[in-house]
Amino acid sequence: MPIHHSLWRVASKPEPLREASLPSEALLEDMIVASPDILSREWMIIGRQEDTGFGGRIDLLALAPDIATMMDGFEDRLTPEQQADPRYAFRVYMVGRTANRAPSADLAVEIVPSGSAVEEKFNIALKEVEKKKYLPSDIVNQMKAEGWDKFTMDCHTKLWKKLDAKNPAKGYGSIAVGKTWCWYDNWLNRVREECQQHPARYRTAPAEAPLLTGSQLSDLGVA
Repeated sequence: MPIHHSLWRVASKPEPLREASLPSEALLEDMIVASPDILSREWMIIGRQEDTGFGGRIDLLALAPDIATMMDGFEDRLTPEQQADPRYAFRVYMVGRTANRAPSADLAVEIVPSGSAVEEKFNIALKEVEKKKYLPSDIVNQMKAEGWDKFTMDCHTKLWKKLDAKNPAKGYGSIAVGKTWCWYDNWLNRVREECQQHPARYRTAPAEAPLLTGSQLSDLGVA
């Protein structure tokens, strides 16, 4: 005996729902984006028509609830130093603000700029993490202070040119003020590594003690 399925509208006089067809797949995507509960109450839509990078496309991209467990596990394995490293993390303060216009979202998020009236009211601000910057002379002076007395400005210039260190893609520094190039901590560490790898090139060898003659040894009372 065949099984028949149908949907009925609940009322004093029930009526079957009329069959309908979707004019396009795009309309179905619109419906799911507007009401993700159609698929699951636990999924969060994060993308639509995403390029896979391999010639394909993903109609809708969503996060399942277990992604939070995975992220928590990943963050738990990070050291405090890794979590605070500005290369991998940034922090912002946000203020929720109810939209003024009816078509707008019920709740909008607004980033509060430093020095604004909102900052003064809530005592919060978005502050960019500023990397420490070094002039070339700072790099050279630091190396000399660490005992690399033969490391000169010429050595520094030859090194950054050899390594193409001013290539922005390498992240060793940037133009900070006007046309002045400044270096970051990772370049200072790279220069230190260079000195450690070639100590004879960048550090004066200690002077050898002079050899004493027989008479000099006799004068010192050495038989």
